[in-house]
Amino acid sequence: MSRSDSGARIAGAHLEGPFLNPSKRGVHRQEYLSNPSLKDFREMIRGYEGIVRILTIAPELEGAAELCNEATGLGIVAAMGHTNATFIEARVGIEAGITHSTHTFNAMSGLQSREPGAVGAVLLSDKVKAEIIADGIHLSPEIVKLVIKAKGSDGVILVTDAVTPAGTELKEFELAGIRAHVRDGGCFTEDGRICGSILTLDRAVRNILAWNQITLPEAIRMATLNPAKQIGIEERTGSLEEGKDADIVILDKNLTVTSTFVKGVQTYSST
Repeated sequence: MSRSDSGARIAGAHLEGPFLNPSKRGVHRQEYLSNPSLKDFREMIRGYEGIVRILTIAPELEGAAELCNEATGLGIVAAMGHTNATFIEARVGIEAGITHSTHTFNAMSGLQSREPGAVGAVLLSDKVKAEIIADGIHLSPEIVKLVIKAKGSDGVILVTDAVTPAGTELKEFELAGIRAHVRDGGCFTEDGRICGSILTLDRAVRNILAWNQITLPEAIRMATLNPAKQIGIEERTGSLEEGKDADIVILDKNLTVTSTFVKGVQTYSST
């Protein structure tokens, strides 16, 4: 985070675990998961205060509410994800401080006729911002449209969940000891599970514009100001305003990146 010679700045760390529901673990390894523990959490973040920005937790696990309270008290965004929570359990988590949904719909109890699940709680709560991975693989265009219609452009945050092959020609890789492959525009384990993505945020913006009747400023805000606000750094970045850090991405008419600036210094040019 302290490096100044990079083409990007790290805003902080997102702890996507270990307090996840094993039944919704995705590609997280079973042996790394554990039940919520204030003692373990305090040990994990000791020395990293101000660095950890988001903690993903399954709200149905015993001790989750206390941990959400602890995290939010430290200025860490409490998020629900990798969860099999009922609607009621998810609502209890929101009441305990959850304001973020990690990878909405993915590895999350979904909408059913008489049980709205965690997804239903996210879509109905004005307190919760919904992450979406708009690569056309994690979510169908129709589901992306549903989330944006339910939450509004201010309630959605675009993320990539990108892993090692993103931006490269790599076709095989390992993630936490799990072998995975790039095919059909996505990343998959050898047994067919989704394993991250090769999505970039500029492509995510182009995708949601193609799939939704929204404006370009709305789409851009989902990738810039909304996430900056969510982790409390909007005073210095996330929009073009006097006094901010001049972290700027310039796009051409096709919304392809032509140049980037970090704190006003050009770090990339396509020409």
